[in-house]
This record gives sequence, structure tokens and C-alpha cells, in this order.
Amino acid sequence: PRRITLLSLAVVLLLSTSAIEAQIRFERFPRALELGKLPIQFSLAPPGARSLGMGGAFIAIADDATASEANPAGLTILTKPEFSFHLRDFSFDGTIDDPKAAIAFRVANEVRADESSTTRIPLRPVPLCGPNAPATHPVTGAALTCGVVPPGSSQRQSTDSSSDLSFASYVKPFPKWVFSVYYNRFANFTATSDILLPAGLQASGFTQLPARNGLPSGVRDDVLLDEYRGSTTTEILAESFGASGAFKITDRLAFGVSVRVTSLDVNNTDFFQIEDFSDLELDTFQFGESLPPFRPTRDQFTDILLSERRVVGEESDITYNLGLLWNANQRVSAGLVLKKGGEFDVPTESRFFDCISFEGIPADTIERIVLDPSQFPTTPCSAPTTLARDTPERIVIPDLLGAGIALRPNDRLTLAVDVNLITYSDLDPSPIRDVTEPIDDELEVHVGGEYVFLAGNARNPVTIRAGYFNEPDHDGFRNVDSADDHFTVGTGMAFQNRYQFDVAASFSDRQDVVLFSFVYRQ
Repeated sequence: PRRITLLSLAVVLLLSTSAIEAQIRFERFPRALELGKLPIQFSLAPPGARSLGMGGAFIAIADDATASEANPAGLTILTKPEFSFHLRDFSFDGTIDDPKAAIAFRVANEVRADESSTTRIPLRPVPLCGPNAPATHPVTGAALTCGVVPPGSSQRQSTDSSSDLSFASYVKPFPKWVFSVYYNRFANFTATSDILLPAGLQASGFTQLPARNGLPSGVRDDVLLDEYRGSTTTEILAESFGASGAFKITDRLAFGVSVRVTSLDVNNTDFFQIEDFSDLELDTFQFGESLPPFRPTRDQFTDILLSERRVVGEESDITYNLGLLWNANQRVSAGLVLKKGGEFDVPTESRFFDCISFEGIPADTIERIVLDPSQFPTTPCSAPTTLARDTPERIVIPDLLGAGIALRPNDRLTLAVDVNLITYSDLDPSPIRDVTEPIDDELEVHVGGEYVFLAGNARNPVTIRAGYFNEPDHDGFRNVDSADDHFTVGTGMAFQNRYQFDVAASFSDRQDVVLFSFVYRQ
């Protein structure tokens, strides 16, 4: 029957949304992983403070240990063994429109608009939405505009900060080639997002709902009195162990490769619940000419549509970087790099149920007012159905093809530009009407520069850096704009050609990053 089909479709839509949102979508430096629409920062760009200070434009420079990630061919520039360590301090504070709430509103309206109610509620009167619905709400008197979801009707907000070791390496040059081993942690994140109501809508037919009885916060539609609650809790750790090798093909052209094992440990819970979506408390039931009308109260029925999906597990993949570096002369260099992304099949677990039940009505009342009591839904709601293992969630890191050029007008000034093509189309979700949009491959541009001052003598230089990079919109949701502009600054000092300290910071509307690095050369 149509109503059962529609309710099943509603559950599938909500669960499918969680599955789609559980895909990892990467944003450029720092990358953002959106798991359950919770932005989680990934840094897949060169991990060093020097690169960050120059806006991530490092493909054609790559003259330190972070070349293993930026452009492995750059390792050939290093002539002495060296150790390097990098620390990252990261903070994020972001609010985005919540696409899941729009889906929930639409699902509830479709259930209300279903006029074929002979299965779940066989004696229900005309629904509140649809072609035969009344013009105004029978209780509130408000105009019924079912199926219309205003943009920004709810939002998700998350805040996080962390400090950790982000990169460590050892580089060993040999007469004809260079070898490096390294560790790269590009995510260490724990955060929770809850549904919030924008202040501008609090007097426009919606009300913010606080958390209660173990349920998260949510939003109430004051016209139809539906309650929508949801939250996303995420813990994620992503790290790589890699080895790199590089050699010179000619005096000016070098080639390098990095092979890494990447481990992704994910624990994500995505929860959503709709209460009172069928509006039974607003219906007046007429069961026959000789029987009085009956309107149930809120404590006489259960009316819930619930969806919860967990993506939990630790998976690994082997990926690689390939790089070329051409030093035309002392003034110009250019580079190419291909970064192969990984794929991770993380186990999932789901539970869901939809329930419309009049278990709060005494049996003798049902017998008195209903001609056929066996058709009335009085069975109490059972526990949610649990699927121990669903189809594993495929989490994809897109590939990156980058090209860069560096110019050195004089011995102290370096200017660099990188252009990266990222295959975000690999993340394209299954279409959900009215909510998603196609995800296309995107070009990102990174520009930066550095200027060297000599402090005392040439063995103790001080460097200042600045840069910029763009971040295209590629989240896949129409009402979420993930585009951002990042501005970077940095400085560094070297002592006796043996010790080097660098610090850099990146600032944007949603995220701030500070990197510290230390290098010791033997």
C-alpha cells in the first residue's frame, strides 16, 4: 500500500542521506572532511610551516623534507642528512545550513500529503496537506503551506581545536639518489554538531528546541507542530607512514616517488528523529454517523520516524605520489606532481523505525468508537530495527594533479604559483531531489612568496612569507556553500646552516591553522 511504501521511502531517504554525507570530501589546505555534514579538517597539502606561509605554493620549490608530500623529486636538492618535526595547532568554528533538516521537512510533508491511508490509519480523515487539505490549520489557524522549506530553516554548528605532531621525517642523501622515511598525521578530530535555528527565523514559524531526555536539540515547525532533532558526533584519526626515493635524470631534471600506507580510524554517529509528523493530535476522527467524533491527545499515541547510522572502523590503503622537478637555472624552476588518493571501506551499522500507534487509548474506548477495532493501530512500538552490518561505507580521497612554477628575481626573493586539479567528481553522491547538486572537478590556485634577510651573516638568514589560496565549493549540497579564501603568513630563522625554525599561520572565515617546524641537519 502507498502509505507503507511512503514511510519506507522516508526512512530510506534519511538513511541514504547519512550514507552520502558519510563520504569524505576533501577541501584544499586545510582539507575538510564532511562526515554527516560536520566539517572536519584534513590537511593533504604539504605539511610544513614554510609551505603554509607561502599559501601552499610549493610544487616547484620542494627543497625540504616535506617534499615527500609536496613533490618527491625535490628531495634531490637536499645534500645533508636531516631530521624534521612539525607541530600543528588547529581551530575550527563553523555554521552551515543543514541539508538533512530540509529532507526531513519534505519527508514529513509527503507523509501528511498521502491520501491513501487505508493501511496504517484506516479511518483517518482528510490529511492536513495535499490537494484536499484545508486552507488553515485546525488548531493554530495558520495558513498551511506544506512542502515549502525555507532556506536556512535549521543549521549545524561545530567547534573544535587540537594540537598535535603533524609530520616527522628523516632524509638520507646518497651519491646518486636520496631516501626518506616519514610520518604524516593529517587529521585528529573529535567534535559534535547539533541543529540550531537561525535567529532570523525564530519569529517566522519555527522554534528552537533544547535537548531533552537524552535527545539532541532541534527545530519545531510552529504551523504543523512537528519536531525535528538531530546530531552528528565524529571521532577521526588519519595518518600515513611513507618512504620516498628521488634521483636526478639529468643535471636539471629530477624524478621522485613516495609510497605510503594510510590508516583511517573513524567513529561517526549520525542521528535524526521526527516527532509528531503525522499530526494525529490535530485530527478529528469521525467513525460513523452514530458515533461521536474523537480527537486523540499527545499522550495517547506515539508518532516517530527515527534514523541512526554509525560508520565505525579502522581501514588502510596504499597510495603514492609521483613528482618531477625541473630547475631551468638559478632563477626559474617548475614542477609536476600526481597524488593518488585512497579508498577505505568502513563498516556501517544502522537502526531505524517508523511508528504510528494509539497504544495510549484504553481498549474499551477503541471498542466503543471503532467499528472494526482490529484495524486500529494499537500495538506498541517495538525497538528500532538494527542492521548489524550494512554495505561498507566507501570513503574516498580524490586524486590531485598539480603544476607549479617558481621565480627568483634575485637571491633573496622567491615567488611561486601552483594550480591543482582535484577530482572531486569521484565523491559525487547519489541524487536526492531538491537538496543535492553535482560535484565537479575543481581547480585551486595557490600563490605565495618569501623574502630572505641576512641576520649578522649569510649563515643566519631570517625569512618572511605570505600567500593565498582559494577553496572551491564542492560539498554537493545546494544550500551549503563550502567555498572559502585563505590568507597565510609565516617567518623562519636558520642558524649556522644546521638548525632551522619556521612558523606559519592560515586564516579564513571558518578555520585557523598555526604550524611550527624544526629541522636539524647533520
